[in-house]
Amino acid sequence: MSSTLLTLRTRLSENIGDYFSSTVTTAIAASTSVIDTALANVEGGGTTDYFEDWWVYFTSGANIGVKRKVSSYNAGTWTLTVLGGNLTTDSAVKSTYELHQLDPSMKIKAINNAARTLSSDIKRDITELSLVSGNILPDFEWWTDATTHKFWEVTNVTLARTAGGSAASGRGSRYVAKATASAANGYMYLGGGQYPRLLDLKDTTVSAYVWAYPEVANDAALVIYTLKNDGTTAQTLTSTTTNAAGRWTLLKLENQRINDDLSEFQIRPKVATISKYVYFTQPRITGRDVYDYMLPERFQNANIRQVRYQLTGSDSISPADDIGYDAQYHEIFGWDIVPQDITGTYYNFLRLPYPPTKGRHIELNGSADLEDNMSADTDVMNIDDPKSNVLIAQACWELFRQLRGFVTNSANSAYDDEIAYWASEVTRLKKRLTTKITSSPIRWGI
Repeated sequence: MSSTLLTLRTRLSENIGDYFSSTVTTAIAASTSVIDTALANVEGGGTTDYFEDWWVYFTSGANIGVKRKVSSYNAGTWTLTVLGGNLTTDSAVKSTYELHQLDPSMKIKAINNAARTLSSDIKRDITELSLVSGNILPDFEWWTDATTHKFWEVTNVTLARTAGGSAASGRGSRYVAKATASAANGYMYLGGGQYPRLLDLKDTTVSAYVWAYPEVANDAALVIYTLKNDGTTAQTLTSTTTNAAGRWTLLKLENQRINDDLSEFQIRPKVATISKYVYFTQPRITGRDVYDYMLPERFQNANIRQVRYQLTGSDSISPADDIGYDAQYHEIFGWDIVPQDITGTYYNFLRLPYPPTKGRHIELNGSADLEDNMSADTDVMNIDDPKSNVLIAQACWELFRQLRGFVTNSANSAYDDEIAYWASEVTRLKKRLTTKITSSPIRWGI
């Protein structure tokens, strides 16, 4: 189970009595006005300028995620006037919004800080199947933000991180990349500049794969591009897999001989038609035996208890093309975790004692800290009731500790009282609702 940032922020706000959510009654125009007749029935809604210096936070519509401070309130027309210039017009759509006395950004910070503070008390059990044996690429779930992948770069496409549970189901992925072409034959790519170990594929026969879900039939392709050290000898190898519109298809580029003496190697999922999109997920390249696998982002600092690899699948050649949860798995012993430098940043890698048969899921089981870098309302923390009660209490404590630093000494006592109250709530709830995970990893050799 999990909770979105929107849910957690709402619960925090309700706990401290600072929450109002509604839908505008006049669609937002290109102005600074937010009009909602429901304010007439809210405490203070009949008093002009009652909501001055409060915060409006939009939760849907063209201004979703926008936060503005209220400069004035007209009780006769139920109009909030906000600072920061004109809002984006919503046409006829009526957006939802929240009204806060306290800056909602401080509430989000408090939630993230609470997750860090509780790292020794609340863990999330996680299972991951994104690693595939023989795949030299890092798993595809790394994102810097909603439009920027951690490792993959773009040429003439824009990216949107899309939840795997959306219309394009993602085939079991948490996220897929929606690549929209800004020019014909735009592509996203991973090359030696971002992931230098790709250059080790020189003078090797490789097979490359990626799942694609195109808006237009046959609009997706998979390309391998290489350049030799002479600066002129290049390879451009392109898949010919037929791909239907609105369906997931595995694009294949198999048994390709790669040039020797490379200065660049790139894998490129491509979108042919300008302004059209393709969802991509689960790219992989196999060829050489792989012993070291970059751990998924969720497992970079996790306590790994078990590593297994897939034995069976409906596809006997490449079982990893199954979703993978119903397959049989074999325990791997003798594995280790090793830090390795990738372009100046250290990442933890899973080192296996032998290379499993290629094209199979590698299953990781373990526990990790709660997510602590949420920013968008749709971001998810893997916590549910009743443990979320501890998190909310801790977040309230963190919030009032932040606020105490913004007031004069004469006002500190009121915040001290709130801090003391929420500290006692955290202590009480911890005793009832948290347990420590003491299991240790299985990693011995045989």
